Amino acid sequence: MGALLAGTAMGLPTAEELLAKMTEKVNQVKSFEAQMKVTTETPGHKDTDTAHMAMEKAEVGGKQVERILIAAKITKVRADGKEETGEEMIVNDGVFVWGQRRARGSETIKVRKDAAETMGVGWWAKEMNGMNRQRWGRFELAVVGEDVIEGQKMYVLEGKAKEAQPGQPGPERRRKIWVGQEDLLVHRDVTTTAGEDPAKRRVETLEFSEIKVDQKVDPALFKYTPPAGVEVEDRTAGK
Repeated sequence: MGALLAGTAMGLPTAEELLAKMTEKVNQVKSFEAQMKVTTETPGHKDTDTAHMAMEKAEVGGKQVERILIAAKITKVRADGKEETGEEMIVNDGVFVWGQRRARGSETIKVRKDAAETMGVGWWAKEMNGMNRQRWGRFELAVVGEDVIEGQKMYVLEGKAKEAQPGQPGPERRRKIWVGQEDLLVHRDVTTTAGEDPAKRRVETLEFSEIKVDQKVDPALFKYTPPAGVEVEDRTAGK
């Protein structure tokens, strides 16, 4: 956790200028790897999801492809205090897209197989840019200062949610976002929902760590073999 650096906003970009730079940078990324953590907290309750994410643009069979890995673990705390965990994995090896899922509290594993074209080249950038446009579109953000996370200087943005309908404000929602000044990626994103009732306070935190951009990615991450004995739903059959 970095401490907010003192100073004025002089020389800092506007929120819109920063979004434009982020979009341009994301479109140029050739490989990406990071650990992701999503935490949802309400009074006396906390759920945590973690994921290992990777992307690499490569050539397979003479054509450009985009390999993808998303390996997530989902943890939910029930009302009785017991944890339920689930797992979800997506692997695009450049030829097929494999999806493996185990629902929370279940031991059953389901696997599906699709053609790589169902994701297509540019999927990662489209998802990242889409999330950023959503952040900027739903909140009145401003660059308010700087910070440091994992040794990298950050732009810090803060703002409140826009009204869904003018004159009809909902619960107070505020957002704080940390964007790397070197990689122009979101490293932390905290949304706080508060109202008159403290029991309904909700804090959602998204964190990316160990971020690697345009560095070598282990090819083994994009290899997948279904677990033994698990039936595969083959959506490529007959195509």
